Amino acid sequence: GARELRASLLAVLGLGDHVEVWPGHVAGSLCGGAGLSGKTSSTVGYELRANALLGASEEAFVEQLTSSVPARPPNIAHIVEANRRTRPQQPLEPRQLDAAEVHELLGGELTVLDAREPAAFDAGHVPGALNLPASAAGLGTRAGWALRTDERVLILAEEERGAERMTRALHAVGLWQIVGVTLDWEELAAVSERSWSVEQLADGLRGQSVALLDVREAREWRAGHVRGSRHLPLGQLGNGRALEAPARGGTIAVACAGGMRAAFAASLLPRGGWSNVVRIAGGG
Repeated sequence: GARELRASLLAVLGLGDHVEVWPGHVAGSLCGGAGLSGKTSSTVGYELRANALLGASEEAFVEQLTSSVPARPPNIAHIVEANRRTRPQQPLEPRQLDAAEVHELLGGELTVLDAREPAAFDAGHVPGALNLPASAAGLGTRAGWALRTDERVLILAEEERGAERMTRALHAVGLWQIVGVTLDWEELAAVSERSWSVEQLADGLRGQSVALLDVREAREWRAGHVRGSRHLPLGQLGNGRALEAPARGGTIAVACAGGMRAAFAASLLPRGGWSNVVRIAGGG
């Protein structure tokens, strides 16, 4: 736990300022929270001078370290098991498919993961596709919340770089059943979605014609939220199919802090029977 970690750190700090530190986990890792640095190397001396957490009391250390630990996706056990193998399975690089090949695949059991930006997704996308922009943080973690390890996935992207980033993110969390990638999104886009501005949301809330769903983390919710909104962190949505749909009708507006999580959540919710869902563009 956090107390044992603090004891180990104190032992390391006694080794001397010149000792180099090479962390096994950096920013974005599921093993830590928002406080993890992105640096891949440091020294004991530098950390003593720059890391305020090292000078905190035991109680303050535990509180600060554990308050921002991210939710872990359900496939974490699969990831741990894969890491324990002497010869880990090597996923195949997905083949790039044209529109005709994709049309053939869409008739089977398949999840389309659309890596484009939310505005492009809204303008036109494959029916039932999930919008997980390649530019978003924590790609693999978010995909791990919604996809099974044996789920067949097709990646749709605007350019090769986005498709490659999504592929690496999925492979990193043990999601290896990628049947292909395609850049031919213009030929596949069949439906469009609505998005609302913050001003439209405010008008809807004043007129009591919309229900607001906040998919931020608990610490963000505690720091401040809209009175009357419902809190459902993105990590609790799962694949969207097991959620209880709202009893009353009307528009469901999904908001987060920056807009990326809201886009993913809004594309997941129809799987669970949620209808008339809009995302709040640019966050809330």
